[in-house]
Amino acid sequence: MKRVQFLLVILIALAPGALQTVRAQAVPTSQEFAERAAAASQFAIAASDHLLKRSTDRRVRKFAEQLIDDYETGKAYIFEAAAAAKLSLPDRLDADLQSRLDRLANASSNEIDLLFMTEMSRMHGDAIPLFTAYARGGDNRSLKFLAGRALPTLREHYSSVQQLASR
Repeated sequence: MKRVQFLLVILIALAPGALQTVRAQAVPTSQEFAERAAAASQFAIAASDHLLKRSTDRRVRKFAEQLIDDYETGKAYIFEAAAAAKLSLPDRLDADLQSRLDRLANASSNEIDLLFMTEMSRMHGDAIPLFTAYARGGDNRSLKFLAGRALPTLREHYSSVQQLASR
């Protein structure tokens, strides 16, 4: 009986992860992928800009500068591929991302590093399954190629966030 209870506890604990895996495998449409990828790039750039205005942590600042470089390049590719596919992209962030960005903009110097790292962890945690799903099953060759090429960088960023947060 204890073994069954133990297995039940494990299954309950794993259930949210299992649901996330199923959700992660759903292939977004080209429009959805392009919109979300462009928004992630715009958010990362703007968040990094806010961080650089107030942070004094050398390692976090260096990471933010790297994000700006990488996401400026990525954003250009996303917009180019979307235009070639005749997809329109919004010119502003959705309400959720804008709210999260506003929190960063209004964060004190004492809380900016932690909030930035939390947001970058969340953003990359959302982006990796999105890009993985589209790279595996997307229907636009250019966007699919872009998704696959971006994955190593996204994973590297996510790893950097985890390393910086653990210090």
